Amino acid sequence: MSMPDLNARLALILKYLVEQYILEGQPVGSKVLAEMPGLLLSSATVRNSMAELEALGFIVAPHRSAGRIPTALGFRYFVDHLLTPTLPQADLLLRAQQSLEPAHTTRELLKTASEVLSHLTHWVGVVTIPKIEKTILRHIEFLPLSAHRTLAVLVVNDRDVQNRIIMTDRAYSAAELQQIANFLNQHFVGQDLNTSREGLLNALYEDKMQVDYLMQTAIEVGTKAFEPPYQKEEDCWVSGEQQVLARVQADSVDDLQKWVSAFSQKQQILTLLNECVLSEGVQIFIGEESGHEALAQCSLITTNYYVDGKPVGVLGVIGPTRMQYNQVISLVDMTAKLLSSALRVD
Repeated sequence: MSMPDLNARLALILKYLVEQYILEGQPVGSKVLAEMPGLLLSSATVRNSMAELEALGFIVAPHRSAGRIPTALGFRYFVDHLLTPTLPQADLLLRAQQSLEPAHTTRELLKTASEVLSHLTHWVGVVTIPKIEKTILRHIEFLPLSAHRTLAVLVVNDRDVQNRIIMTDRAYSAAELQQIANFLNQHFVGQDLNTSREGLLNALYEDKMQVDYLMQTAIEVGTKAFEPPYQKEEDCWVSGEQQVLARVQADSVDDLQKWVSAFSQKQQILTLLNECVLSEGVQIFIGEESGHEALAQCSLITTNYYVDGKPVGVLGVIGPTRMQYNQVISLVDMTAKLLSSALRVD
């Protein structure tokens, strides 16, 4: 998308028009702009300037309206040249800090980060979940639930806790489960779960006759506990869809309904987010700039979050093109820094 240069007069009028449209959500007329303090231009000059902006593709008249609204190009120029991000308010910063405490597990922190973004911006918060090549066992415990159901509690990768309900061939007492946990903790702590599971199975198949009772029970329970979760892990946390739907209904804004439907196209969102990991700083995609049809009515503001100085995932906000960019950019950046700090390995 080419970006024509604007002189100071056209840039100022575009700035006021975009800000007014974001605020009111209605086409902006020349009379409204001419009455704005600080513009100091006649109505005729404003009308002529708006005609120039329309000819350049920065604004458009919807439904034969006398007013104009920004195009994606107009929003892009506004974001790149006319916008000054505002610092988050102290109370918002404190609230986010309290929510993103390092004591939480990684998955809890990622989920909370998406919720924080949605709550602070009133739009949809998204956070990708890092791809973990290995899951290292740190500790395991078992709790009997019912006849053939047992709860396996695994501590993996230093901070994550996974709860898995496993089905066993017979009921095990609490004492038996404690013996099994002791055996697994003694022999498999520090190893990858997949490797541990293969080791248990190999021990059974290599010399089944020489496997003692404890080993047999450890193999049955351990192989089930070390299986990948029954439910597929989510690729990203998404928070705030219902909140946005309520706003759509309350505001009766038809265009928002189009981008709300984008959340049924989760793979397109995830693809775009994963591409953002390769870029540094805040990334802003407005309308069709994302390259995905499902997001054509949206703006997406993202940035990376880090562990030990390395980018491991992306977080951001999805909303309509008519959003408070100056506030959202700062809140996305703030949340990414807080999340990175909470995930830091000391």
